[in-house]
Amino acid sequence: MFGNNKKASDDRSSIRRDSVNALNLIGQGTKITGNMTCQGDVRVDGELTGNIVAYSRIVIGPTGIVYGDIVCENADISGKIEGTIRVKELLNLKESATINGDITTQKLVVEAGAVFNGRCSMSNAENFSFDSPHAEKAAFANPARSSNASKSTKTE
Repeated sequence: MFGNNKKASDDRSSIRRDSVNALNLIGQGTKITGNMTCQGDVRVDGELTGNIVAYSRIVIGPTGIVYGDIVCENADISGKIEGTIRVKELLNLKESATINGDITTQKLVVEAGAVFNGRCSMSNAENFSFDSPHAEKAAFANPARSSNASKSTKTE
């Protein structure tokens, strides 16, 4: 009787471990508006307007676009980002990457052809926190969207 309860408990804990290693995929042609927080890896091949906090790895594919801030452990960027990027360990900018925003990371690899417009600071992983850098700012890092958002705020 007690052995069965232990087995059931072990099964539940393995499900939790597996869900942490889950891959979260935003496919090409998909557009999402909203913030995202996850334990597992994230791959964006579509468009996300919002902030991403991932306690693992983020991959922005060649067709991926993020209008917002990104906080993660490691990142491989091949697409476009309009916002701040904070990476605890390694940020890899592939040749097709376009970044318009500031970068904070411990290690940075930039392939020939990658475009980066912003400031870069190298930080120690000991001081890293997964807090979103601009949590109060919705995910309107895109200047065109930002000006529209500020206009609507002023009229209220």
